[in-house]
Parts: sequence; structure tokens; C-alpha cells
Amino acid sequence: MSHLTEETLNKYLDEVLDPSAHLSVEAHLASCPACQNRFNDLQSVFHTLSLLDEKTLVRDLAPGVLARLPAPPLPLGWRLVLAIQAGLAMGLLGAIAQVALGFLGSQIDARLLMNAWIDTFGRISLRIPTLDLHMLGLPGYSLPISAPASIVLLVVVTVLWGLGNARLLRNGHEA
Repeated sequence: MSHLTEETLNKYLDEVLDPSAHLSVEAHLASCPACQNRFNDLQSVFHTLSLLDEKTLVRDLAPGVLARLPAPPLPLGWRLVLAIQAGLAMGLLGAIAQVALGFLGSQIDARLLMNAWIDTFGRISLRIPTLDLHMLGLPGYSLPISAPASIVLLVVVTVLWGLGNARLLRNGHEA
């Protein structure tokens, strides 16, 4: 014979069981002395607790406890967005470094530094003479992008990335 669980006995005492389960518990208690003893002990605890005076707290502890709880993790979608942003930022920094080294190449000998960087991270080449836009059913269009326009575009994207991350960090989200 299986005995009643603590959860079932608590629900019976709280009177939250549906009528058929309530009748089933009553029938089991009438036929099982072990469960009847556990029920009597639990009923005694409930009765003793009901006799105690209710004390109010002098200080509300909830804000301090809630402030120490860890923030919930970001959903997978936000983590992917942040990973893509980080990848784009690293690519943009590389592109900016390449353009800056191109401008400074005639003034300082940055070839050694650039060669070490390329050897470390692989062969990287950024050449965007035109941006080709093609959509199905529409004629193609080539948009020439100059070096200054590329730099402005890179700066705008980097600023937007920074603002987006600043907003996430201000709201308490961490990847």
C-alpha cells in the first residue's frame, strides 16, 4: 500500500484538493494509521503556527536581497546580436587600422607591424572599390565608395555599436 505524500497532506490541510482527491485522502487516512499519525503531527504544527502572533519587520529586507540577486542571462538572440556586433567591431577596427597605416605608411615605417599583424591573423585585404546592389527583378546599381566615405561609414557603425552596448550595459544586461 502506498502512503500519502507530504505534498498531498499539505494540500488536504490547505483544502486545495479537488473533491474526488479530497474523498480519496479521507478514505486513505481512515484506513492507514501511519498516514493518520503523520497527518495529526502536521495538523498540530499548523495549529501551533496559527497561535503565534504575527510580527512585522522593522526594516524591509526585500530591496537589499533583490539587489544582490544575479541578473537573468540574456536570451540567445541578444547574445548572437552582441557576438555579431563584436565581430563587426573587430573587423572595423582592422579596416580603420589598415586605412590609417596606408595614410601613415609614407611617413613612418609601419610595414613591419602590419606584416606581423597579417602573419598572426591571416591574410586580410579590404578593397571596396564599389558596392554592387542587385535585387531580383530590378536593374543592378553600383555605388562607388571612396576611402573617406568608408571611414565615415566605419565611424558611424562603430558609434551606433557603442551606443547599443551602452544601453544594454545601463539596463544591467551582460553577455
